[in-house]
Amino acid sequence: MLIVANEVSDPICVARQPIYDADGNVFGYELLFRHHVGATSYFNKDANLATQKVIADGFLLAHTGPFHNTSRFFINFTEQLLMEDFAYALPPKKTVVEILERIEPTEKVLAKCRELKSQGYTLAIDDYVGDSRLAAYMDVVDIIKFDVLGKSNQEIYEMARPFLRRKITMLAEKVESAEVMEYAKSLGFKLFQGFYFSRPEMISGKKMSSNESSRIRILSEICNDDINFDRITCIISSDVSLTYRLLRYLNSATFGYNVKIGSIERAATVLGTKKLRKWLAAAILSDTKQSNKAVEASWLAVQRAFFLQILSNRIHLNLTADELFLAGLFSKIDSIFDMPIDTILAELPLAGNVKRAILDAGNPCRNILEFLDHIDDGDWDATEKAASTLSLNVKHVGDAYLEAIRHSSELMSETPVCQPDDGNVVLF
Repeated sequence: MLIVANEVSDPICVARQPIYDADGNVFGYELLFRHHVGATSYFNKDANLATQKVIADGFLLAHTGPFHNTSRFFINFTEQLLMEDFAYALPPKKTVVEILERIEPTEKVLAKCRELKSQGYTLAIDDYVGDSRLAAYMDVVDIIKFDVLGKSNQEIYEMARPFLRRKITMLAEKVESAEVMEYAKSLGFKLFQGFYFSRPEMISGKKMSSNESSRIRILSEICNDDINFDRITCIISSDVSLTYRLLRYLNSATFGYNVKIGSIERAATVLGTKKLRKWLAAAILSDTKQSNKAVEASWLAVQRAFFLQILSNRIHLNLTADELFLAGLFSKIDSIFDMPIDTILAELPLAGNVKRAILDAGNPCRNILEFLDHIDDGDWDATEKAASTLSLNVKHVGDAYLEAIRHSSELMSETPVCQPDDGNVVLF
């Protein structure tokens, strides 16, 4: 989630959910906007300027991550936003205008859709469940988003049947299982979105590859309190990719060192063992040899880790800043390795309270991870309730998330995406 402070409105919340093609590549992201954390209602007249600011700032901030250069951004538009030309604040080649299903396809609305399409915008109908009232849109939209949550195969087929031979892209949203995805794919669906993509695809019978086993062993080493300075520099030096990334990272504009850092020993001395271990854990989880789904999960994991660490002085739980960083980092590790999380964590010598925060549903420390899950899912009511339970002010949450985005982008991008205003950041 991204939260933007605005001088004319409450803080603005934006969640970003990936959309995949049939081959598992990231096609784009849906941005879910609210003009404040608990907002679920229609944007009112007084919020027009703030909403325009949301679209501009939200789009800019969401334009991070491993696939941002090739992705499109799906944005929900109310009738008011559609008719008042808010879409023109966004680049047409990167924007998919999602028409909410409650908008009646009047002549004025259809004319506006045709106008946007002529200007290069892609149009989509949101949450389609077979409503014949929306038939008039089918000649102007490019994508139909079918809500498949809780639907049987027969129900999905009946919804999709009128479009199977039409030149229109079918997107299955709210996909929660491999079975639903595979069936939708067999019908000709090309795009997919849902909680399934943040969960492991295969639970039983999956064996770790040698590459995965190696990464788990390295993670085990760096999570061990007994690791020494020489051992950690040896781990990095043995991997050309890690060496390159670390040296490029430390020589970036963010640190602003006057003298170039040209050796692993010098890099390790500058950062120190504690900070270096965190960097190494994040770098290993973001290994570019992973599937696109795992790469996306890795970016999210690193962002979650920084977010919790930055908020550590405001989170009154029995976890230190370092422990919160690790809890955030490893909370998505099942999606990265496509294995049950308890199986993976059993291999890592994490502190007991970190493991309990991740695995134990009854542990008070798990509240902060559930708070992050609500943010990532765009569930604003649950987010507001969880923030209140944790005594977190939404402004502090917003500031922490912006800082987390900057840190994770600097760490994981080939080129920095979000630079802080003053160019100086103290990481870890």
